[in-house]
Amino acid sequence: MINIEEPWQHLLNKISHEDTPLIVYVIGSNDSGKTTFCKYLAENLSKNFQIAYIDCDPGQSLIGPPTTVGLDLFPQSETENHLQCLYFVGSTTPRGHLLQTITGMKKLTEKAVSLGAQRIILDSCGFVLEQVAREFQFRVIDLIQPDFLIAIHSPDEDFRWVSNFRKHPGIHLYRLPISSSVIARTPPERRQYREVKFKDYFENAVSQELILRGIGFHGKIPDLRNPEMYRNVLVGLCDAENFLISLGIVQEINLAGRKIQIYAPRADLSKVVFIHFGSIYLNSEGQQIMM
Repeated sequence: MINIEEPWQHLLNKISHEDTPLIVYVIGSNDSGKTTFCKYLAENLSKNFQIAYIDCDPGQSLIGPPTTVGLDLFPQSETENHLQCLYFVGSTTPRGHLLQTITGMKKLTEKAVSLGAQRIILDSCGFVLEQVAREFQFRVIDLIQPDFLIAIHSPDEDFRWVSNFRKHPGIHLYRLPISSSVIARTPPERRQYREVKFKDYFENAVSQELILRGIGFHGKIPDLRNPEMYRNVLVGLCDAENFLISLGIVQEINLAGRKIQIYAPRADLSKVVFIHFGSIYLNSEGQQIMM
């Protein structure tokens, strides 16, 4: 059950009363309660608007498996299913994958607009406090151009930089305190969450062969002639728009025969156009292997 804070209702009313489609970007560090707040907005706004929820955290992902950012388009009737779209980042943290993460966030926002979403809620990752993180978030805001920018933070966290957007003519900036009901998670708990998510994702996976004709490689491509470098690397099998069809774990690569053996859930791999190489290695149980 969500513990409703008084400022939440105030913001919900402001976001509800606008007539035009809106983008809402919620930022905060880990364990700030931003995801709970985003869920509160999405559930209440969905009563009157077509809602798109974009999960921007590739480490503690809600919509898709770890290493992805995801879009969930809420159904407008009880007979419809949630429409989801995923973008592969390649790691469980934006650090070292800033370009991939910001590209995924932008593309999913554009996808939500094209699908007719009237309220787009972006739930940021907790990567906000370091200098490089602040620059990353600044660039995200500058690119996404949200109508509402909501920063959730404690008084001792340095969020002074967001005040620069107060002068932006199209951005409404609000600050919220961290809820007293927030329960912090330890790094081991976060790691266990990722392992469980990976294990569930690959539970019914099978070994599958792809013919590489017409398929392009990108990302952190290892030495493809050295099995020790490419075996167990996590890849994103992506369609022509570079959205994710399926995650896969590389087993073998036959460059001469232009074939690749992938351990992945069953999916229509005939639509694969790109193979995006990530930077982490997994075994078939979804546990990360340190290389």
